[in-house]
Amino acid sequence: MSSGYRGLDNAPPSPQGNMGGVLAPVITYLQRIREVVNNILQGKVNVTLTVTLQANAASTTISDPRIGGSSAILLCPLTAHAAAELAGGACYVASVGKQNAAIAHANSAQTDRSFTAVIIG
Repeated sequence: MSSGYRGLDNAPPSPQGNMGGVLAPVITYLQRIREVVNNILQGKVNVTLTVTLQANAASTTISDPRIGGSSAILLCPLTAHAAAELAGGACYVASVGKQNAAIAHANSAQTDRSFTAVIIG
């Protein structure tokens, strides 16, 4: 199934002669940019990490250089206990700062409350 995004075309071929040698690094760089953009258009973005809530604690801190003060952190449960924790209403992102976020949750001895966290922004 097509996503509707055509992607970026290949970079133009390098010119012949001396200019080809000068522009070759630029063409290579543009080709790398094209590959990254096309991957983004296909949904291959580096915005997730796995988080397991701290057992016997009421909050868990996650640290990641991709987190900023205005980031949104979305939690997608990976286990039944994680889904129950989220459905219980006490699990939420309590604060977001530079390179870290605090997740408030119930104090439980369960060690398998695992989530995929999606970082946006």
